[in-house]
Amino acid sequence: MPDKAPGPNEPRPTRPSRKEHRRAPEPEAVFKIEYVDGEEGDNIAQRQAEVLHKILRWQAVQKPTDTS
Repeated sequence: MPDKAPGPNEPRPTRPSRKEHRRAPEPEAVFKIEYVDGEEGDNIAQRQAEVLHKILRWQAVQKPTDTS
């Protein structure tokens, strides 16, 4: 059932002004890069490779989604 129109003494809905309708600011990301080598670097590289391999295996078995 459609909403009833406002009566003569009731406030009417208004559109947001252009100022209110502006987009929110872009999110901000802060990160720190640390270079590591030796055994610690090898361990991190190995872990990254394992995680990437798991992600790619998971992605390979996903069904495509309809984006139209």
